[in-house]
Amino acid sequence: MVGGANPRGKNTMTPTGPACLERVHKWATVLAPSLTGRAGCRSAPTLPRFVEAVVRPTLAEWVEKDPENPEPRFWLALYDKSPWQHVCDALCLDPAYGPACGVKIELILAAVDYDQHELPSGYLDDPEEDLIYLCEPETLAVHVDDRVVQAAMLQRIALFRKEAED
Repeated sequence: MVGGANPRGKNTMTPTGPACLERVHKWATVLAPSLTGRAGCRSAPTLPRFVEAVVRPTLAEWVEKDPENPEPRFWLALYDKSPWQHVCDALCLDPAYGPACGVKIELILAAVDYDQHELPSGYLDDPEEDLIYLCEPETLAVHVDDRVVQAAMLQRIALFRKEAED
């Protein structure tokens, strides 16, 4: 997103980067209730259009301008319906980038949780594959900065591992 001008002619945005992204995120947070029709507004849901028109182009431009930075790829993962590739791209740039590690862990745990959600009736996939799949979250968890979140993730990994072994 290129910086825009307000009616007074003052530049209201930084071109790209964290400051711009923070503003876009704040807009999304503040506008979401009215854009989705929950604040007495009868308009059609427009938040997805806002993400498509503003958020994703801003992040794509940030990726272009700072290709070695994992952060815009992490943010793209949060705003994409298919976050896997963005998270992997961020971790290729910085394997110890904590926020991307946390998202990848959650994606893996969600997949394993789906495989196990029919238990005790049945396991939806191969439990041996899930045991292999669960090795990566254990190694990624050391990079999650919040120790409480890290402990909760490790506890869930151990629970899923136990279910796959039984």
